[in-house]
Amino acid sequence: MAPTDPIESFEPELAERRFDEADALIVLDTSNQQRIGRLAPLLDRHVIPIAVVDHHVSHVNGFGQVNVVEPEASSTGEIVYELIREAGGEITAATAEALYVALMTDTGSFRYSNTDSHAHRMAAELLGSRLDPQKIHSQVHSHATAGACASSARC
Repeated sequence: MAPTDPIESFEPELAERRFDEADALIVLDTSNQQRIGRLAPLLDRHVIPIAVVDHHVSHVNGFGQVNVVEPEASSTGEIVYELIREAGGEITAATAEALYVALMTDTGSFRYSNTDSHAHRMAAELLGSRLDPQKIHSQVHSHATAGACASSARC
């Protein structure tokens, strides 16, 4: 959603280059290797540490060297938020927006049964970063494709 951050479409050569450049891979919101799609086969060709962060109860063993799976969390964003706070990391405005989007989408805009008081406290703290929840909701649900957003300043 950040207009300054590039959106890259999957291209095999670019994916190979990104794996070669990376120190580690963090997989969010799935603990099933096949759900990462075209990136899954690359894991067999690249020796790279993998961390999996997920909240889905379908998690069995994970495929990362580090697996942080908390089924009681409302969202993967909630887990990431807590990891940042526990590490003493800074939550910038851009990070707050990304975490709010993760929380909002994983809780069905705060209407699913996984939306608990912790999720609402997190949302309130993130909104303290001067986020505009109406604008974020509109951007998330505008149905623009990644390609359209990459070529337009309105996404």
